[in-house]
Amino acid sequence: MLGARNFYHLGAYEDLLAAPIPKVGEVREWLTHQVRHSLLHGVSSVPPERHSKRIALVPEGFENMEAEGIVAADHAVISRAQRPYQRT
Repeated sequence: MLGARNFYHLGAYEDLLAAPIPKVGEVREWLTHQVRHSLLHGVSSVPPERHSKRIALVPEGFENMEAEGIVAADHAVISRAQRPYQRT
């Protein structure tokens, strides 16, 4: 994620404080791209009831949508793996 730092490669605390902070628009653009092209909508294996109590209300039917998204992603990965490698 934009602005994230790997602490193993950080020399000193001052380096962290001096690191550039991404602009709001850059973060929004990065997150929008992730949601549209990379991320699967899900609750990270947390039961929907617990997620609804602790974080945000999960809408009716979310579990089915989550499962369909995971299956579609698996199919896409398998389908892509079966195609010959193409360098981009």
